[in-house]
Formats: sequence, C-alpha cells, structure tokens
Amino acid sequence: MRLPVQMAPPGPIPVIALCGPDATLLQAAGSSQAWTSSRAGCEDVPESFDARRRRGFVPKSERLRRLSYRQELLADMACEAHRVGGQDIAAPRLARMPQTAPSQSALHFRACSGQSKTRWLRPTSFDVRRWRSCNMLVDEDGVHARLILVRHGQSEWNRANLFTGWADVDLSEKGIVEAREAGAMLREEHFEVDVAFTSFLRRAIRTTCLMLSRMNQCWVPMLKTPALNEQHSGVLCGQNKHDLAEAVGAEKVMQWRRSFDYAPPPLPAKGLREVCLNDVRYRVSNTQVPQTESLRDCALRVDAAWRSSIAPALAQGKTVLVVSHGNTLRAFVKHLDAISDDDIFYVDLPTACPVVYDLDEKLKPIAPQGVWSRPWIVRRGRFLVDEVRVKKAQEAMRQQVLRDISVSAFSQQMVKPAVIGSKA
Repeated sequence: MRLPVQMAPPGPIPVIALCGPDATLLQAAGSSQAWTSSRAGCEDVPESFDARRRRGFVPKSERLRRLSYRQELLADMACEAHRVGGQDIAAPRLARMPQTAPSQSALHFRACSGQSKTRWLRPTSFDVRRWRSCNMLVDEDGVHARLILVRHGQSEWNRANLFTGWADVDLSEKGIVEAREAGAMLREEHFEVDVAFTSFLRRAIRTTCLMLSRMNQCWVPMLKTPALNEQHSGVLCGQNKHDLAEAVGAEKVMQWRRSFDYAPPPLPAKGLREVCLNDVRYRVSNTQVPQTESLRDCALRVDAAWRSSIAPALAQGKTVLVVSHGNTLRAFVKHLDAISDDDIFYVDLPTACPVVYDLDEKLKPIAPQGVWSRPWIVRRGRFLVDEVRVKKAQEAMRQQVLRDISVSAFSQQMVKPAVIGSKA
C-alpha cells in the first residue's frame, strides 16, 4: 500500500533525514521540491513547498484521517527529534521503535553531505504545532476532539477565603501568574484551540485572555455566556468560609459548598442581588439572575450551553477551551465522568489547573486517567499540572472551613489570606 505524501513542517530546519525502509528525505530549506517516499514503486510527486503549505489551510473536515502506525512514527521523528548533535535526548516513543537499516536515499544524502550519521534537529514550537494540526488531527487512539477545562486563576476573594458566586471580582496578582502558567502548559503540549468559551465574569474572561496570549493564539474566537457563571452562593456571597464554619458548623458549610441538591439560603432583594439585576450585561442578554442555586441548578444551565454550543463544536473535531468556575466545571466533570449525585461531593478543581478530555466521535472520554479524591470515582481527564500538587491543593481546599487559608497548586505552601476592605 502506498503511503500518502505528508506536508513537510515549515520553519528553519536545514536538513532532517529519516531512516527506515519507508524513509523520506525532508529538505525544508533551499529546496523547491517537497519530500517524497523513496520506497520502490512509489513515484515522485514534485510540488513546491509553498503549495504544500497552502494545502494545510483547507478545512479540517477535509483533512481528518487516521494515520497508520508507521506514518505517526515518521511524524514523531520529524517533530520530536531523536538526536541533537549526536547526543541522545528524551524521545521515549522513538526508543521503543525497532532499529532498521537506512534507506538508499538517506545513505546517498550522507555520502554527498559528508555526514557519518544522521543528525536530528529540533524544530521550533510553531513547526511542531503546525505539523500536528495538519497531519495528526485524528490520532491512533481514536481521538476525535479535545475538551480543555480550566478554572480561572486565583481571584481577590479566593485569596481572602470568601464565597464569591456571581460577584464580579478581579484576579489577584497570584491569579494572573497562574493564568499565564496555565497557558504555558497548553503551549508546551502544542494544543491549537479552535474556540474558547467563558462566563460573563471578569476573573474568567481575564484568565482566558491571558492564557490565549501566552499560547500566541489571541485570534481564537472567545464566546462569553452567563450559562458558565459560577454557582450562585445566595446569602453566603462575600462571607468568609472559616468564620461561617465557626458560626454554623463545618459540616453545614461543606454541604453548601459541595452537595448536589442543597442550595444556600437565598440572597435578599437589596444589596448584591440588586447590583446584579441592574448590571447591563444581564439586562442586555435577558439573563434571569437567581437568588441562590444548588449544583443541580447550575448543572441545568451548563447542560444547555453544552447542547447548544460546546457539543456541536466538539462534534466537528475541534479543540475547545472552557475557562469557567469551580462549581460550573464540577458540573462538566459530573457529565463527562458519569459521577453520581452523591460522589460529586468529593470532586474539587484547583485554580488554573487544566484538565484535558480526549473524546471519541460520540463525545465520550476515551480512557481513564486517574481518580477524583476517592478510588471509586474514575477521572477520564488528565491534569497537565503535577498530580501530587493537584492532590495537595484539593486537600487544602477542603481545609478552608477549618483554617483561614488561600489555596494554589502553584505555591509550595498554603498561605494565610490577606484582609480586604469589604466582604459584602
């Protein structure tokens, strides 16, 4: 079976020689001929490099295809670079490959260039992203689309250990750093986001902007919807978790924070609710501002956003970024991981810790990646942050009713929160 010709990755790559019975010679600099297969029986298909680069911009629906095992390994060899200057670097997938004799074209190139052995050169991050977006949209493990869930960076009220809800507070200095770190992690994984969804609240919007900026993908469409707002905290909004636990009991506060059906007492008509009702963003969008919400209420509006906007984008094979809030994302996780109403109590998502779900064509997660706090609650999304740090942050989040601390997975230790001027 003849291997289809793949597009050579653009960028400053002088020479990459691939060895093997199906080896190819990639000349990306100073050459007008694209690389072709040297296997006997395969005819050369001359085509300019610019023409191949233009072909990479056709709609994704026309470029989706499943790569054979050998083709994927060839792409890995071109993108992940087995050697630099003859010294081995980390390349676990190539290390598992059986060693094969170099092809005649590779030997001929070595003789002409005076090289005694193949020299692998690492492409730039842009080259890797471009290669993967054009040639590896459907992986061998059946990934059809990817959903990336990220809780916003630490807000001023997170730092002060206060219930936030629909209060429109900004990111703290630590939250800005966290948002940039989350974007850097996605960039290192070479994710190319097609569309981003976020809430109407500034802490989530700013996190989305900072992440996309760090990924050099500021042009990605960002859609805002109040359906992704945080679960409304009712009368708890602005109150300190530790102080409230001392007044009514830690068990009661944790029931308000993490249970599925139990909503906090409603917010009175005056005060913060009146501010939300008069907010232009909710008046223009005809949003009904609640007085309080349980996680079930929050999950209903999240499900509406999933069916109307997010699921159709994923069905097209897109990579979707959702930057939202702790309880809102717990509603997503409950749906994706099929978690029961009782077990969702044990699920926590620290700030700015991306969770990546690889989905099949039915938009179901492909494989388990771990557990959520309890061994029987399977997690099918993978954290990009070190899971030891994530676990420590999750444990600290549950200690906030017992100790007045702020939490960050990016800090070596939990710190006592700063005092802010007002809690209402």
